[in-house]
Amino acid sequence: MKNTTNFEVFFGYFNHRMGYFDLRLRPSTSIRTIRTKNRLTIRPFDSRRYCLTCYQCNTDKFNRCLGRLVKCPENYICFSGFLQKETNYPLLIERKCAPTSMCNQSLSFFNGIKIKHSSSCCSTENCDPSPTNEGNGLFCPSCSTEFSSECEPAKTIQCTGKEDSCFSVFTLHTISYDVHEDLTARGCVSSNLCNTYLEGTMAPGFLNDKKVKCAGSAISSNRIHLLTLCVLFLFSCK
Repeated sequence: MKNTTNFEVFFGYFNHRMGYFDLRLRPSTSIRTIRTKNRLTIRPFDSRRYCLTCYQCNTDKFNRCLGRLVKCPENYICFSGFLQKETNYPLLIERKCAPTSMCNQSLSFFNGIKIKHSSSCCSTENCDPSPTNEGNGLFCPSCSTEFSSECEPAKTIQCTGKEDSCFSVFTLHTISYDVHEDLTARGCVSSNLCNTYLEGTMAPGFLNDKKVKCAGSAISSNRIHLLTLCVLFLFSCK
């Protein structure tokens, strides 16, 4: 027997037609290679074709996410979607396999109360992604029209995690052949959702077919404090 370092058997089989064992290896800890009378063929492992195993479930009315382990398609990783209301801890909505394009998405706005929809991912076997909930010092004007006819951004919302931009979502209405844009929602968003349609993302249903328009970077808390001081100074000089 001979020791071989930094490789691990991925799978192997005996090729009856050619008369040798065919082993697929991938980088890992050391293993032993068994010598046989037949020829041994070693092929490098292609990590791009390796499929993760992830947990798949949807949260029920009792806040339980019960499901099963599934084998993901190639290039998919483990995904978790979260919903947070006010300052409560984010509630897990679903776990599944997902493409990396769905990872680290986040969108927050006021809908009577503060609502945040977000996603996290990880790329190891049966891993459990955690939400990002820490404030990042940025703020955006915010409102939504799910339960009202107008969206007036009278409040400022604190951005968290990956949210680095301010967004606006509009709904198009046609009246007498004229197309009008009505503001549907404003708030904080991660830049990977800017200028994209929200369909297929973790955004709520009333925004799911809308396109996000980003108005630039969010405002830092220092700038808000400075603007407040400027306004107070102007009024004090009258």
